[in-house]
Amino acid sequence: MKRNMILFCLTTVFAVTCLFAASCSGEKGRTAKAAVTETDYKGKEAVFVYDAGENLVAVLAEKKQLEYIGALIGGSIGQSSEAATLELVIDVPEDAKVLYHYVFKNRTEQKMNLFVYSNYQKIRITDIPLLSSIVWDVTDADYDTLIHPEKI
Repeated sequence: MKRNMILFCLTTVFAVTCLFAASCSGEKGRTAKAAVTETDYKGKEAVFVYDAGENLVAVLAEKKQLEYIGALIGGSIGQSSEAATLELVIDVPEDAKVLYHYVFKNRTEQKMNLFVYSNYQKIRITDIPLLSSIVWDVTDADYDTLIHPEKI
């Protein structure tokens, strides 16, 4: 019971933090092909997606994109906490290979990092207020979305 309450509280804190982007102004999202940088979005909410080589491959900045990724992460946390697979402040296996690195940035330039792995169906979020990191398994559908950021 106590574990469920802690997981619920942490899930709520994270979901609120992650969904900060839902109030965005509707800035158009674009791919990185136009030599976009994070400084182009100073003072704006956006999610920057980098590949394993830390090359910017997509920017999610439209309101519908930000709401979608926020709901996906929030829903994934809810499913994980229900299944009791949420692991707090535990790292991924040593042989995990980063496939994508999502950087969530709000208007005040605060950032959170989400890592998607190619050889594990887990994600890790770091720099969460009050926590260092969270690692959990994601559903097949959520994983498929996160490994195809161009479709968001």
